[in-house]
Amino acid sequence: MRSLVVAALLLLAPSAHADPPKVDENDSFVQPERARDARTYIDVRGGASSANELGVAEVCVEGSPVWLLTIETCGTGSGIWRSNDTKEMAHFRLELQPYRLVIGGVALDPQLGVGFAEMQVGQDEPGFRFGDAEGKMDTSGPEVTLSLSAKIPIRYELELIGELTTGAAYFAAAPELAAPQEELQPFAELSLGLGF
Repeated sequence: MRSLVVAALLLLAPSAHADPPKVDENDSFVQPERARDARTYIDVRGGASSANELGVAEVCVEGSPVWLLTIETCGTGSGIWRSNDTKEMAHFRLELQPYRLVIGGVALDPQLGVGFAEMQVGQDEPGFRFGDAEGKMDTSGPEVTLSLSAKIPIRYELELIGELTTGAAYFAAAPELAAPQEELQPFAELSLGLGF
């Protein structure tokens, strides 16, 4: 009888071994399941542009007030955190992001951009010069761009972001600069960064 009671207690008692811990998919570093709906509000990227003198890094900051529209600026920081007298461009644009393609957990967002650029060939002066640039070091003009942004969702609602941009800016006063330049300036940019 005693052995029956012990056997019954053993069967009714909670199991002595613990269940293996459950793995929450949200704990993994890369979260491909978020790729379709990941919403990036602000991102900061660093990279290079063919519009800048070789070796001068470029920084881009992009904000997205609404799902289909982004506001982006890219530049070398001339006049802000550096003062080199090099040929370089700064960009200020609005970008339309019409659709998203997801491949293997990576969100691909093509973007069409319009805005303006500033080209400088020496020490940057404050402000933008859209008119006469006779003997000056900088001039501004309109630009159009086409870019592809690749976003990989990761923990903490962040995204790793890589962006490839091609475009062209038109500077009517470029031949008047202290170091004359072509009016049409095509460029390509590649940048990597982090967004949330």
